[in-house]
Formats: sequence, structure tokens, C-alpha cells
Amino acid sequence: MRKHSRKLVVSGVLLAMLMGLSACGVRHGHHVGMNPDRIMKKATKKLDLNMEQQGFLMVVLETTQEFSVKLRQQHTDLKAPLLADLAQDQLDVDNINAQFESIESDFSQFRQTMVSAFADFHASLNAEQRDKVVSLMEKIQAHRKH
Repeated sequence: MRKHSRKLVVSGVLLAMLMGLSACGVRHGHHVGMNPDRIMKKATKKLDLNMEQQGFLMVVLETTQEFSVKLRQQHTDLKAPLLADLAQDQLDVDNINAQFESIESDFSQFRQTMVSAFADFHASLNAEQRDKVVSLMEKIQAHRKH
């Protein structure tokens, strides 16, 4: 049971990392934009994914990329009105809250879709592939600590 719980935790970390990649474009000065084709090729090779598994992973990657694009656009759309508000005597709190509520709603929808898609991908993996995912995630985590 402990090994199974560890795999679930690591899978959750993978999901969180994918979501994190979608939410930011730069980390420590390095562009970490998502390239679904590149990730698919690496994952297919390292995990020896079959066509069905690749299909599940592609849904995860496309969902993440679509959300990333939408999030970047929302960020851009939010900047101009916020800067205009800052120049005024009083902030338009209702407008700012409405924009953030829209972002939160989009994120909630993304999270639900992503969790479902990732669960499908995770369920398609065999024990050996899950062990490889754990190993890969540990290496990524160790690399990020530098």
C-alpha cells in the first residue's frame, strides 16, 4: 500500500508540475514553455508508451497547452485595465474582482478536465511505467533544487 500511495503522490506532483508549466513561461531565466510534440517524443521513448497511452498523454498535453495560451491572454488582458486603474484616484474593485473571478472559473474548469485526463493516462500505465514516471519525477525535482 505504501508503494501505491507514493506513486499516487508522485503522479499528483506530475500533474501539479504540468499545471505549473502552463501557468508560467519563465523560471530562473529559462523558457519552460510547453512543446507537446517534444514532450510526447521523450515520454514515448522513456516510458515505452503504446498508441493508446500516447493518446491519453496527448489529451493531457493539449489541455495544458490550451490553458497556458488562455492564461497568457488573460494576463495580457488584465494588465492594461489594471494600469489604467492605478492612474485613477480609486480602483475599480468590481471590475478587477470580475476579471479574477473569470480567471478562477477558467482554472477550476481546467483543473477538472486535467485531473480527469491525467487519471486516464495514469490508469493506462503498467507498474514498470509508473516506476519510471516516479524516477523521472524525482530527477526533475532534484534538478529544480539547483
